Amino acid sequence: MSDPSPKLKAEDRRARPGFRALIDEMMQQIRAASRQEGWTQEERDRAEADLERIMASVRRQAMDERDEEEGKNTP
Repeated sequence: MSDPSPKLKAEDRRARPGFRALIDEMMQQIRAASRQEGWTQEERDRAEADLERIMASVRRQAMDERDEEEGKNTP
């Protein structure tokens, strides 16, 4: 197995507070959902929509940062 990419180092994760905040929000939603029993369909739909919104933000931020990194490495 090869060494992890520099982008995956713990220091990098801590250096991206916006990205970290999105992930923390997602984890908070997942933890809250796992503690709740007896979901109505409306509650489940709302929770799924919230998580999809958060994941879309995580993906956008990750792609933006990747694009910025690639821009720095292009002469």
